[in-house]
Amino acid sequence: GKTTLASSCAGLPEFDNILFINIDKGTLSIQGSNIQEVAIGTDEQGISTKSILKDLEDVIFSVLSKKPGYEKFKTIVVDNLTELQVKDLEDLTTGKDLIGQQDYGKDLKKFRKVLSLIRDAPLNVILTAQLKKVFEEGNPNPKEIRPSLTTGVGNAVMEAVDHVWFLFMKDGKRQLITKKAGIVKAKTRNAKFQTLIGEKVEDPDLKTIYAKLVQATEQ
Repeated sequence: GKTTLASSCAGLPEFDNILFINIDKGTLSIQGSNIQEVAIGTDEQGISTKSILKDLEDVIFSVLSKKPGYEKFKTIVVDNLTELQVKDLEDLTTGKDLIGQQDYGKDLKKFRKVLSLIRDAPLNVILTAQLKKVFEEGNPNPKEIRPSLTTGVGNAVMEAVDHVWFLFMKDGKRQLITKKAGIVKAKTRNAKFQTLIGEKVEDPDLKTIYAKLVQATEQ
């Protein structure tokens, strides 16, 4: 449901049009004339460019500079960060048997650069990621649920963005946790906004959530 939620802002004037950066090819649920999809990490022949994070930077700069074909976009969706990191580490370790600490360091440096660009961009930016359960040795129960990224990149994402929410299914319904709750790592930066949306949102959609953000900023 991450892709569906990320694209549920379509139709809002403050968000349209949307550029959907497709990392994991899971975009069948986002058809619409105000959503345009772009793939990164491969050339026109489908061969890896070996620079997927640089490709992402180039797309963001194209939107910011209103490069021909990119003038209309107010929102960028990156779906998803987990696959983005996997592909970047693959790029960094081509021909190697193992991923070394130096590779993780390079990956983190590249992510921080992109996150800095995202943080400062006058755009709506929506990032999705898969979840990771963190365990302590000998304990079968997770001690934490957080975005499925390396610790360094995960922490960088948590610091850079305004809101980190956890989407899950319960009794056949989608639910969204909007603040740290038990083992779940989540946050909402605006306290008034947090109060208006509540700690848990059932059947969430971004149109409704955004209306409450506007309400919070007007109070």
